[in-house]
Amino acid sequence: MQQANEKLLSKLYSVFNKENGNVEPLIGKSNLNYFVGKGNNFYLVRQIVKRRVWWTRAHKEDFAANANDSADEKLHYGCNFIWTQWKKNRHLQHLKRHNTAEGTLKIYNRVEHNFHLSNKKALFRNIVRYYRHRDLDPFELAIPLTFHIRRVGSQDSDYLAFIKVFNDLKMRHEGQNVWIIKPGEDTNRGSGIQVSNNLNEILGILKLQLSSKANRTMIV
Repeated sequence: MQQANEKLLSKLYSVFNKENGNVEPLIGKSNLNYFVGKGNNFYLVRQIVKRRVWWTRAHKEDFAANANDSADEKLHYGCNFIWTQWKKNRHLQHLKRHNTAEGTLKIYNRVEHNFHLSNKKALFRNIVRYYRHRDLDPFELAIPLTFHIRRVGSQDSDYLAFIKVFNDLKMRHEGQNVWIIKPGEDTNRGSGIQVSNNLNEILGILKLQLSSKANRTMIV
């Protein structure tokens, strides 16, 4: 079956090459190892990579192969591509320390220094800071009215501001006054998100969530 897939893909890529005049296929010329760790949508990622029938699933999550491994073992060790849900600095550091030989593919699906783009809380802060620095209102131009709440009580200005806005909207009967409440960090794929138009319920959610984990903040 694998040989049949290779032949079919080879013919397909030959057609592509004739049409585009570039990109020589790698099938049959090299073996590339991959490792897909467990995490969000990892089954989908693994199925997509498996369609590259000239790639071999590695047994170990490591870019480096052991010099003492046999030729057969090296087919399953020393990854060319690693996918993980969470960023692992050891992979990034390995790629920094080892200059790959020309023509050798080494790819990790995570990148460094992307916290301010990938974190909900940091992205919110940066958008607000960017627009206010230019004397613009971020809540009119870029994002819905949003509050970053760190604690329940009078010591948190965003907490007090949210309550005031909620009550003002309720008094003016503007819209349905529906709010999205979600953790500011360490969650994804909608985990922990709740929706409510009841102030007491929202305050209860905030109190419960903020006390559930050290350094937890909430976005409303």
